[in-house]
Amino acid sequence: MNGLADNPTPPTTRSTPTGMHGLNGSLGGVTPIATTRGRLTAHQELILLQICQETFGDRWDADYQCKDWIKISEEFQKRARRTFSWQSCQRRFKESIKKERTRIAMNSEPSQYNDAQLLTPASEFVRQWIWHSERNRQLLRRARRTEAEKRPCEDKKPPLDALEATPRQQPQQDEEQEEQAKLNAWQERMDNWMNTSTDPETFVDESRLPAVDPAHGVVSRVNTSPPETTSARPVSHKDLKEISDKIDRVAENILDSTKKLLKEMQLQQRREMEAFKDRIAALISEETDLISQNIMDASEDASNDVTDLAGTISFEFQKVKDSETHLLKLRRDVRYLLKVAIAEGKIKVATPSS
Repeated sequence: MNGLADNPTPPTTRSTPTGMHGLNGSLGGVTPIATTRGRLTAHQELILLQICQETFGDRWDADYQCKDWIKISEEFQKRARRTFSWQSCQRRFKESIKKERTRIAMNSEPSQYNDAQLLTPASEFVRQWIWHSERNRQLLRRARRTEAEKRPCEDKKPPLDALEATPRQQPQQDEEQEEQAKLNAWQERMDNWMNTSTDPETFVDESRLPAVDPAHGVVSRVNTSPPETTSARPVSHKDLKEISDKIDRVAENILDSTKKLLKEMQLQQRREMEAFKDRIAALISEETDLISQNIMDASEDASNDVTDLAGTISFEFQKVKDSETHLLKLRRDVRYLLKVAIAEGKIKVATPSS
């Protein structure tokens, strides 16, 4: 494993013959070497996790965008001297974090894990990273809680007894009573004016009502003396027209306000719909990236298998050719030995009887 860690580039995927002896000591077998294409050595995985820690800090559990992973992939290519796609970097990082968090959640003893899973530098690095980040978060939350407890509460109101004891409470009540009296006087005058009848017998002259300023609602202390008239004055057509115009203006204002409110609601709905479309597009893009990555991984595994199979077939074919050559050589040797034996008289050739 140390040899693999010192090698910056992984070896080429192939199958190497082991001589005449194969698996389990059988003749004519091959022992395939484990492929390392698309995989990282222990040293390269540690480099990748160190780059992730420098980039993410304590926020290792956040969801980062592809541009962050592209930067990590470029930095990894500079340090490890090999290419590794940003999708593969993201997948390897999540697998390492998930494996370590699963081990922490299970709370298992270290003896339950073999040396390959427990004593790797990457797993130890991830364990220390998670522990320090959780500790920093706890310290930050504790500091914020302490600061909030020490902060003076400015929103608290004084008790009611203190408010009653203040000298400004009584003038404030007098002002409120005066304002309420002004409003009541103005409302009474308006009610009398609206209930005024055009009948001369029941008509109430407006001049006999208390003098009130419409703008401020101030009741004058001295009422105006009523005019000496013998008959009531009816409501003129001009007054009715002014009232009608006021009602029309109020209706137009209400209609304009309703239109503005509808426009704002439509704009809000349009913004929400656009945001929803953006979220759907982002989800579709993520799913598409995941599917494409799965297809790339499957095609890569298939190409590795095809390469291994091609190497095995070529080795078997070469072995068959060697066997054929060996048989031809053996045949020539047998013929030569037969000729030598016949020449020396060791073997008598039987002549066919006539």
